[in-house]
Amino acid sequence: QVLGSGRFSPAAGVASARAAMFEGLDERLGAAYLLKPRFCPFRCGAEVPGKNYEYHLAEECPNRKALCPEGCGDRMLGSLIEEHRIVCPMGIFLSRAEVAIRESSMREFRLAYDGAFAERERARARMRARGEEDFRRDWWPSRRAGIRVKAIEAECRQLVQRSRRRAVE
Repeated sequence: QVLGSGRFSPAAGVASARAAMFEGLDERLGAAYLLKPRFCPFRCGAEVPGKNYEYHLAEECPNRKALCPEGCGDRMLGSLIEEHRIVCPMGIFLSRAEVAIRESSMREFRLAYDGAFAERERARARMRARGEEDFRRDWWPSRRAGIRVKAIEAECRQLVQRSRRRAVE
């Protein structure tokens, strides 16, 4: 670099060399951090690469506290979720509603459907008691429960339409 006196400045050359050497360092350090294995804080014994760490804590760890995927609002260890699905009251009510629709039993469907809505209110109370975020009135405690209810409602509308057509004929 040329100074006002027309001479070359060696400090400017060193500074530009340093800048080139450290260019992109943040990205390289971030990538190295993502590969660095970390131990699970829930003491499951897993050593997880940094890029999978958050996913492990939220979805995989058997010692995590997880919300029931069926929508009853209970919290349990991740290792107990499959056992809980068998006895989950929300899952039972929704399964009964699905079976009632397949069998065209409106009375049984109504009982199961009302039970699912009552269970949703109990789930809301469980979550409030723990101080967790309350879901809106038209939402369900889990995404899976919401999807199942929407599918059941669509099938119910079709069942009602078929019943009305039969009554007219």
